[in-house]
Parts: sequence; structure tokens; C-alpha cells
Amino acid sequence: MFPPVLNVAEPLAIKNVTCSPGTSSDAMVLIAVADEVPFGNYLRFRAGLQEPIREVCVLAVARECNSAFEWAAHEPEALSVGVPAEIIKSIKFREPTAAIEAPFGTVVEVIREAFTERSVSAATYDAAVSLLGVPLLIDLITLAGTYASTAALLKVFDMQLDAGETHLLPSLE
Repeated sequence: MFPPVLNVAEPLAIKNVTCSPGTSSDAMVLIAVADEVPFGNYLRFRAGLQEPIREVCVLAVARECNSAFEWAAHEPEALSVGVPAEIIKSIKFREPTAAIEAPFGTVVEVIREAFTERSVSAATYDAAVSLLGVPLLIDLITLAGTYASTAALLKVFDMQLDAGETHLLPSLE
């Protein structure tokens, strides 16, 4: 009745990797899994989300999940694809989205509401649909869920930034 259960690590032959929690080796395994999932690659590179929108989504998820590891990987990427430093700072310090320039404020607001309120207001939904349309909004939220899942994996395996790596995300805890 149900399809067979698949282990995403199995096709990558990484299921027997043993690492100490929190090591860079663990991160490489987790990143290898994420990179080999075709749906994740589709969402990141082929869904039609503009690069700055995509990276603002990822940063908003990293902020809401308090994921310093994801933030460290994506803040430089966001800057390289043209996300203004002021927008990144606004996300980092959870400034009100009304102060974040369009279209980024809408993206951040939909992520914040979905992940912190566990619902999205009609006004936010309407703004997001107006900005992206329903198909791209679905892709955006699915991308956000993918990064939230990665944040959970990083937490379970106690991933830490490498010694000497700058901690770019202040904790909200």
C-alpha cells in the first residue's frame, strides 16, 4: 500500500560515515545529502525565484530557526547576488518588516508569520501572492521548509562554526 521507505543517504554511500558531533565532517555529509536531493536543487536554482528573493528567504529562515551555520553560509551569498546590506541587517536583528524595502519585506514577513505565528495573515498572504503568484509562493515556502529541515539537522548534530570563523548571527535566545 505504501511505497518502500528510502534512506536519502543510501544512494550517496554515506550511511556508514562516522564523525564526532559538531565536526566539519558532519556538515559535509549533511551538505552532500542536501545537494543530491533533486527537489532541493530545483527549488534553489530552477524554480524561478530571483536570486535575491531566494537568499532573503534562506536568511529569514536561518534567523527564525536561530541557525548560525546556515546564516554564515548564506549572508555572503546574499550579498553576492545583490541583497543590500541594510536588508540583511534588518533580517538579522528582526527589525519590523514595514521598514524593509519591497519586495524583501513581504518575503521576510511571510516567513516570520509561517515560522513564528504558525499561520499567515490574509494581508501577508495577499501581498505574497501579489509579489510572486501562487506557484512561486509555493516554491518559496517549500524552499523555506527545506532550509528549516536543514537547520534542524544542524541542531541535532550540534554543528558549530569552525574555529576562527566569524559568528555573523547574534542569538535571539
